[in-house]
Amino acid sequence: SRLCFDTLSASNKHMILLGKPGSGKSVQTQKIMLELCRQKKTVLLFDIHSVAAEEQIFPGYRAEFMQHVHEVDVYESGICCNLFQPAVFPDGGKEKQVDTVNAIVSVLSSARRFGVMQQSALRAAVTSVAESGRYETDGFMAVDAALAEAGTVYSETVKEKLYNLTAHNVFRAGQFFISPGKINIIRLSKFDMQSQVVITEVLLSYLWRMAAVSGFSR
Repeated sequence: SRLCFDTLSASNKHMILLGKPGSGKSVQTQKIMLELCRQKKTVLLFDIHSVAAEEQIFPGYRAEFMQHVHEVDVYESGICCNLFQPAVFPDGGKEKQVDTVNAIVSVLSSARRFGVMQQSALRAAVTSVAESGRYETDGFMAVDAALAEAGTVYSETVKEKLYNLTAHNVFRAGQFFISPGKINIIRLSKFDMQSQVVITEVLLSYLWRMAAVSGFSR
């Protein structure tokens, strides 16, 4: 059987694939991604369990699929995401720094379940990084340095909870990590599961924020 999904006129553009193990969910997902690329659309895939490793791609699709792949190995190279860059509104105005800071603090606090005092310590550190511009040169390690400079009990707790992200300097300034018209595979499987979840949450939050503000006009 064949199923057609109209992404242009559908009121709800979400899909979910359900099935027993071995029923073909992964193969069908690969087929959908490949078809989207044939239509010059962009795919973003968070590869947490190496399900998108080359040997896991269905042999019938593998050669063409891999031609469309843009791979980002976050464990080895980090990921370029301008977290501290204010969003630009459709009228050309820029997001206020306080809102940029709040977006970063909110997603990290939610993902790591920070209490009020920990969130306050993180906000102070993120604000310091935003005002100094250190993210542009030092990446996410700048947050670790700002927490260390604060030297409070709460800042040390936050520093420890974010250690794996700052030690790997996961987020860095630079050219945006999504390549248009490609299957963008974000490799995360080498990290521990908790770090994978936080990284994914931060990236999805950032993408949602950019889309809500500008609709990815560029």
